[in-house]
This record gives sequence, structure tokens and C-alpha cells, in this order.
Amino acid sequence: LPDTMPSAPLASARKSGPSSYEAAQRLRDTCAGLGLSEIITWALVSEGELRGLHQPPTLRVANPLSQDHAVLRPTLLPGMVQAVSRNVGQGAHGVRLFELGTVFGSSGLRETRHLGIGLAGFWEWDWQQRQEAGLFRMKGIVEALAARICGRALEANAAAVPWAEPGQAMTLSLGGNVLGAAGQVSRRI
Repeated sequence: LPDTMPSAPLASARKSGPSSYEAAQRLRDTCAGLGLSEIITWALVSEGELRGLHQPPTLRVANPLSQDHAVLRPTLLPGMVQAVSRNVGQGAHGVRLFELGTVFGSSGLRETRHLGIGLAGFWEWDWQQRQEAGLFRMKGIVEALAARICGRALEANAAAVPWAEPGQAMTLSLGGNVLGAAGQVSRRI
């Protein structure tokens, strides 16, 4: 046996570019830097919540503990709507939330990470002025995220979204790829 360990530089097992963890942390940091607070909601939702949001239930749990947690969520919308509603119900004048969470495809074999942002009430409220946290504030936040994370401009186009007020929704695209939708949640919901 040799007296000393052989010395050689260790080869890096790391791929170029950030890991998915690092990318998620960067996205979280950027959202927080834009004035949003992170929430974590249940991955299991009720069929009734999905029907109310005009979202089809995708994958039902075989033996759920309750009917409120019987379906794997296909969207972050149910949890976000509940969190915003709960905060407004408790008297919050301005709600600025985000969630980076997993959603599930219809087969259950595909899990993808989505970003959800919820705004309500006032963005700023002080003794001199009140600025509402509306659809255009949301568009500005998402544009800032795209610029900071991807370094590219976001495209927003008016669209009809089933869960949104008519005329108050848009699809968001980056380089021709539709990323998602933004809109004012319908008062019916």
C-alpha cells in the first residue's frame, strides 16, 4: 500500500447549466424579489373544485381519505383561488402570492412543475395612494419573470379562458410556445 493517496483533479460530474433544484430556487428568489409571497397547497383537490373552475378531473385516487382530496390536481388554480380567497376573507388589503408546484397529467405518469401567481386587492396601499393588483400588474410581473429568467420578451394575446371573466384573460407565450394563461378569475367562482 502506498504511503500517500494519489492526487489528481476530480472530474466534475456536473452537467452544464443549472440543476432543476437551482432553477426552481432562482425562480422562487425572482418571484420573492418581485414582491410575491410563496404558498404551498395540496396536490390533492376535490372534483367539485375542478368542475367549478371548468377543469376536467384527471386522475382520481383509488381510496381517498376524503372527497376534498380525491383527485390529483391538473392545475394549481384550485389551491391558488382558495389561498387568495382565504386571505381576502381575513381582511388582507393586498394579496400577492405564488406557488411553484407539481401538477399531474391524465395518466398520472407525467408530473410537471408549474408556476401559479395570484393577486387580489391592492398592490400598494399607503396614506397617499392605492394601486390595484389587476390583470396588467399580473402581466408586468410575468414579463419581468421572463426577462430575468429567460432573457427574452414575453408575448401576451387576448384569449377566452373558461375560468376567467370574459375579455379579462390572455395566453402567455415565449418564442411561439404557449406557456399558460393569465386572467381575472370569474366572479361566479
